[in-house]
Amino acid sequence: LRSVNFHPDGLDYAHSVKIGAGLFHPHHILYSPIAFLIYKIIPVTPISACQIEQLIFSSLLFYVSWRTGSRLLGNVKNGLLATLLLVSSRGVLQYTTGLEVYLPALTATTFLINELTKKRKSQIKITLFLSMSILLHQTNVLLIIPLFFLLNFRRYFITTASSGLIVILIYLVSSGSDNLLDYIFRYANADIPVWGSFTHFNIDGISSLGANLW
Repeated sequence: LRSVNFHPDGLDYAHSVKIGAGLFHPHHILYSPIAFLIYKIIPVTPISACQIEQLIFSSLLFYVSWRTGSRLLGNVKNGLLATLLLVSSRGVLQYTTGLEVYLPALTATTFLINELTKKRKSQIKITLFLSMSILLHQTNVLLIIPLFFLLNFRRYFITTASSGLIVILIYLVSSGSDNLLDYIFRYANADIPVWGSFTHFNIDGISSLGANLW
């Protein structure tokens, strides 16, 4: 299993898997524990364990995208073409064997979209997929905004309240003795001045964003 390069964050995840400590990153709580479980079950290196996790989520992404596309586009052929278009994108190809949280988070979100586009929606599945999306990448909490327009008020309240309870409970368990709010917003309060500044808003940044959109 090879990747062009490994981001420093990915190597940090693999190191956490190796030593069995620091597994719960507040921004993506479930990523490293899943890799750690694979590492304990299969005799592979920590990096390979993370890559196997990526491959599992990649396979699930292919499957759920095909199911969603086939239903929305009318037939299996169109669904397959749409899926191939998605999985051939730079983001999916790069992270299929890379060590990053984005592809697992995308997969969970796609399962949520799949359920939301069904005529008969499962409340339990919507809640679980939303919770999974947030726990794989904290910024997916913003999914509650489009959900407001896609669900009636009763179902929206049940979904957000139930998912919120699940997420908060897992944060409580994983935060240990840390202050819960400090733990949740640790990344937002990181002492890295360029985060959130306009230093990223330049020609190089815009061109990189454009490249990463595909």
